[in-house]
Amino acid sequence: MINKLVIFCLFVWTANCHQRFVCPRPESTNSGIKSGPCSDENNPFEANYMDIVPGPMTIRFEETIFHREAPTIVSLNEYGKPDATCLLLDHIPHNDAAKMDLGPDCWISGYPIGRCPAQHYLTVNIPDIKCDRCFLQVISVMLDKYRPDEAPCYQENMGHNNCSTYYSCANVKIRPTSQGLNRDINSCSAEYKKNLIGQWPYRPANEYTSKVNIGSTGADGKFYHDIHMNNLAYNISLSQFTSSHKLSIYKGNDAVYEIPVASGAIRAIGVWSNLDSNTIDDLENGRLELTLRDESAGNQLEKSTLVLLQKIHEFQYYYHLGIDWGKDGWLKGNDFIGSNAPYSFVVEPNGICIPSAKYLGGFNQQDTKSAIISLSITDDRVWVRAASSNFAISTIEIKFNGDTVLRVDSTDVDSGNLVYQVYNLSPRDANSYSAVFKSTNNEEIEVTLASSVAAPLRINYKENKGEIVLIPEQTGFRYAVVAPNVAGTLSIRGPARQGHSGSLIYQIENFENGVATGTWPLDSVKSYWILASGHLYAEIVSSPAFNSDRQIHGQFPYPEFSVANFRTSVLSLEGKPTDFGVEEVNTNGLSTFFLAPSNAKLEINSLLRNVASNEVVQSLTLKRGSTTLATDANVRGESYIQLEDNSQKLEWSLDNPSADIVSALNAGELELHITTSRFNEKALIAKAPRISS
Repeated sequence: MINKLVIFCLFVWTANCHQRFVCPRPESTNSGIKSGPCSDENNPFEANYMDIVPGPMTIRFEETIFHREAPTIVSLNEYGKPDATCLLLDHIPHNDAAKMDLGPDCWISGYPIGRCPAQHYLTVNIPDIKCDRCFLQVISVMLDKYRPDEAPCYQENMGHNNCSTYYSCANVKIRPTSQGLNRDINSCSAEYKKNLIGQWPYRPANEYTSKVNIGSTGADGKFYHDIHMNNLAYNISLSQFTSSHKLSIYKGNDAVYEIPVASGAIRAIGVWSNLDSNTIDDLENGRLELTLRDESAGNQLEKSTLVLLQKIHEFQYYYHLGIDWGKDGWLKGNDFIGSNAPYSFVVEPNGICIPSAKYLGGFNQQDTKSAIISLSITDDRVWVRAASSNFAISTIEIKFNGDTVLRVDSTDVDSGNLVYQVYNLSPRDANSYSAVFKSTNNEEIEVTLASSVAAPLRINYKENKGEIVLIPEQTGFRYAVVAPNVAGTLSIRGPARQGHSGSLIYQIENFENGVATGTWPLDSVKSYWILASGHLYAEIVSSPAFNSDRQIHGQFPYPEFSVANFRTSVLSLEGKPTDFGVEEVNTNGLSTFFLAPSNAKLEINSLLRNVASNEVVQSLTLKRGSTTLATDANVRGESYIQLEDNSQKLEWSLDNPSADIVSALNAGELELHITTSRFNEKALIAKAPRISS
């Protein structure tokens, strides 16, 4: 048996299998595709694609065969336009902590998918463009096929390279905002850095070197041109420097940058920021020189050209790159988590591909000072978002049962009042958290945290402006908003997905000086259903004093709680968990139930997802066990295509529901059964949570 296993593994290795998308679903389940951009299988686009929107989106992929230090690329492309590549994230380090366990649940090709040990999550920025036939690519460059002393392999374009490269594609249709309707794939292909949110640590840089001497005084330097940030960092070793020695960068006979050096210093470290295009051109073409001047020797000058030593993380050039990711499949380390992390965006959970999360939030106001905070807790990490008004944050202490378990320091605070950062945090009881805000002058605001939904308020999904939190109460929501230095009108709207427009649901009247608190009485079944389906958002339309041409949006996640007499239930075939890893995913979705006061009305709203193109709803039935309590054979699914393709919504209202129905609801034993032309022998079932009369 052992010998057979060894032979099998060797065969798999020779078969060159590697990785594939899990979510969005892959265009092909073959994890060993080596001639890109996608497979040569006959997979019609319309039969397998995900409908997505601009902004942050978490993707999920898995590795079937381990290849150490193999960097990954994520790009967006369009069928029929092979020369247009929108690079979303480049030089992603390999997960060298990943495990391999080939077997029935983790095969090199075919279903199921999503069950290999090496699961990975990355958040990328989807551009605001119109693209009805796009595909996302995860490209893995097999650098274990090359010796470290060999030249880096070169990825020429989609499917043509001298690398050992593996491709996986996922078909997507992008629904642009009104601003993106006239933009196509070419608009995001021109400049990689515009597709990033922050400073990706593995962004392109060119390393230069230069050495200059006057007698025993010398300067030996390394210079790093950060192509993304347009700056030139330098690290220069110095010898025998005195106050009479000056160090500069020259172009011809003119000094274009003075390098500050203290007398007696042995090293000069700094950054020349905001290089213009002419300076960059001079650097790249050898027209800049490191210059040493000795004022005590008649201003003697010695120059040495800045010479290109190597290109680092350059687009299409790939070197060995690997780190240990977290056990939950997210990147970890100081570049992504905790104090001063330059690119926490990549580990911010967004969209339907993420694992389940717990959401906590809270708000407190003392006189004119306000503080708001929300936590999104997944596995062993927490995404902290916080804002304050008239209160300069020094630290935020997250407490569990009174003990500090996490401290957010001032280094993580933007302009004294905004926090958007990820930290490591062991899972605990979600009902025992609190937060203490401390100001720079030792004032404190304590905030109790409770189950909630919260949304980051952002301009164009990028620029953080504040936070809104909804906390459930007996008759609706207690809301709180803190958006420092923002003025305008604030409303809650839907149904819509990120960046799109929906109808007014609730107008918040008391939004003044960037702060608002109050109660939103939830008297609309539709409002709760929109929240439950993930299509509720907040919007600030700014006053003319604050960029009136830009709207600030915040999309709420799916809630985990119930409000008043509103309940949510998963809708699935026979009430069993939907398996998204199989080839044919069943119709699924959710249902909301609302029992009006005095049992005057029962309202049921359902959202069906993954509906087949010819699938028709046939009947809705309420049951308790095997007993039928009510049936409606006239309900038909209404297309929900304005928000999601392959979706339908259903509404069923029962005036004065029978005592048997109310009794079943009170006992938590009521079930909604839906039959369709696709599933008419086995029903889709939603089990209604208990609702008290």
